[in-house]
Amino acid sequence: MKTLEAYLEQYAAEHTKPGTKVTHMIGIPMIVASLPCAFKNPRLAAGLFVGGWALQLLGHKIEGNKPALLDDPF
Repeated sequence: MKTLEAYLEQYAAEHTKPGTKVTHMIGIPMIVASLPCAFKNPRLAAGLFVGGWALQLLGHKIEGNKPALLDDPF
């Protein structure tokens, strides 16, 4: 298992372009917000979750790499 410092170095190396940073700044909060929202409005939660992940994937397409989650879920 990697150290926190190693994860942060990898994250910095894989998120260098402004477009990637913007898509992550919007997409990650959407994914997080979808979780508690699921109890009140499942359709909205699903939209937030899918939309957030779509932004994450778009960001990695802009960056030219694949999400680290695919290699290491931690």
